Amino acid sequence: GEATNILVFTKKYPPGVTTNLELEDFFEKELTIICDPWIDKNALVDTARLKKPVLSLCDTNNFTTRITQLIPCNNKSTKSIGCILYILAREYNKGPILIRNIAESEKIPQKFLEAILNDLKHAGILGSKKGKGGGYYLLKSPDEVNLATIIRLFDGAIALLP
Repeated sequence: GEATNILVFTKKYPPGVTTNLELEDFFEKELTIICDPWIDKNALVDTARLKKPVLSLCDTNNFTTRITQLIPCNNKSTKSIGCILYILAREYNKGPILIRNIAESEKIPQKFLEAILNDLKHAGILGSKKGKGGGYYLLKSPDEVNLATIIRLFDGAIALLP
């Protein structure tokens, strides 16, 4: 949080910290980023009451009520959350991202990232550029990325089970 001047809660979110003016640690915010809508439900509810945007990392089993913008990903894995937060905090809209940079920063095996990013590229979600200044980049704006497409890509067909 120090590098980005963002207030970070890594343990329990203090109830009312954004809604109760009487609290000593009260603060105002413009955006809330949560890693799991169920675990971070107090922050989600407080932000919704204030009619402020909520950006959430969402797995296939998360409810998305009150979420303004979602990022479909495996939010149960610290490595995938780290990868997404890396992209959001440091690289969004700055051009192609090198796999090596993410792998080193987040201590994720490069081959693991390559496989995921390659699948997203073949699905038309990411593009890639070779050579100097190359890497992977988002082909569409984040709000045009379809969650069902990504679920089908990694989990298979979506269908009701008997």
